[in-house]
Amino acid sequence: MNAAGTLVLQCGGTPLHVAPACGKTYRIVAGKVSVCGTLVNEALRSPAVEVVPAFGGLLERNSVLENILLPALYHRRIPAQDVAERAYRAFACCGIERLQADALCARSVQDLGKYDRRLVALVRSLLMRPALLLLERLFEGLTAQDKQRAARFGGYYRGVVPDGTLIYCDLAGISCPDVAADEQVEAP
Repeated sequence: MNAAGTLVLQCGGTPLHVAPACGKTYRIVAGKVSVCGTLVNEALRSPAVEVVPAFGGLLERNSVLENILLPALYHRRIPAQDVAERAYRAFACCGIERLQADALCARSVQDLGKYDRRLVALVRSLLMRPALLLLERLFEGLTAQDKQRAARFGGYYRGVVPDGTLIYCDLAGISCPDVAADEQVEAP
């Protein structure tokens, strides 16, 4: 992150300058898993960034509800009295009604499939209302139907943070639905 608040990601020879809360969508296609990991670590240096990690990044021993609430409560970025309502609003932006949200939150992480893990990680990130959301290898390992469902995550994010910046960090060679990006770069 530079002094002006712009996130600078090293995508091979050319740095990518990304302004949080600019309303743009970026797509980075990385040649290796390690490159994706490096870009995620660079992005996480900024307090404006939340990441939906590849495969969800959930704590297996905690419930879905605990996984959703833990970062918000731990970092004290949301008043405790507002967390439940924000969580329900985040679920609603994802097309999930209260009863469905309650049923999902009651499940254990071990019972979740790949898509549901990513959905839970998205809701967890949406609670924080980040100025920049990075979706790491979102489509990898999903069925064709789940890839289409995951392609809606950008719209869900914009339902919570209309002027937010969105970065898809995909791995080359993985089939992905078309994602409308303002800028696309390759990171070897």
